[in-house]
Amino acid sequence: MAFGKNKAKEPEAKGPTAFEIGKSGTVEEFTAANKEAFDLKMGARQEELLKGAVSAFLEGNPENVQEMIKNHDSFKIYSWPSTNKDMATEALFQVTKGSSDPGSIIELALLNVAEDKKQSNLEHRLFNAIYYGIGDEAFVGNLLKAGAPANGVSSQGFAGYMLAGAISNSRSPAVVEALYKNGASFKDALFMMQANDFKEETIKRLKVYRENITGEPAMIEVTPETMQQLMEMVSDLTKEVKDLKSSAAKPAVNSAENRRSVPTL
Repeated sequence: MAFGKNKAKEPEAKGPTAFEIGKSGTVEEFTAANKEAFDLKMGARQEELLKGAVSAFLEGNPENVQEMIKNHDSFKIYSWPSTNKDMATEALFQVTKGSSDPGSIIELALLNVAEDKKQSNLEHRLFNAIYYGIGDEAFVGNLLKAGAPANGVSSQGFAGYMLAGAISNSRSPAVVEALYKNGASFKDALFMMQANDFKEETIKRLKVYRENITGEPAMIEVTPETMQQLMEMVSDLTKEVKDLKSSAAKPAVNSAENRRSVPTL
């Protein structure tokens, strides 16, 4: 039985690559593609989406980068077992890198962020830059110039957490100095470290940085716990002194002043 020749199989239609979606896709397509990639634990695909969005921004189409910045909590690159990378911070670093006018670029990237949320948004970018090493010294400086708070208060209520993070994560001296010059407090950072049981070597490193930058000696300082103990001791001593003074004020029964004169024989 004769059979006809098999027809050549037509190539399957392929959809756009992740890079193409990041570069040319709508905000809705970009967001959906990122969510799907994250849910499937495809961090490499998310990296390509990010590259495409950055490329589009640099060519005058900022929408997908703006979406990442505005809704940063929804854009994390799957990175198990390490911490998921913050796409918004990485994108902002990439679009400002090497720019002669990073301030204008940051302003454009945050265009869709409500005015009253811009400083908080910048604080998130600074946090990720310092705690997770996204970007470089220039990027940290650009964020500070744009309004990121150098001495912001953490969710646990500790001021100085940016400086504490820079020192504990061994960021460069230039980053530590930039934070200090923009309002970060060594005193606040030290208190945070002591209250949260940072390693002694990290606390010593802070004191060395402080001495190098401010000239204040890296002296031994009292921890909050020790200070509390000292306050209790002072309170007890004060009470004892008062009791002693009170006793001294009463005339002694057998004192010379209270004995009657006895004529000598």
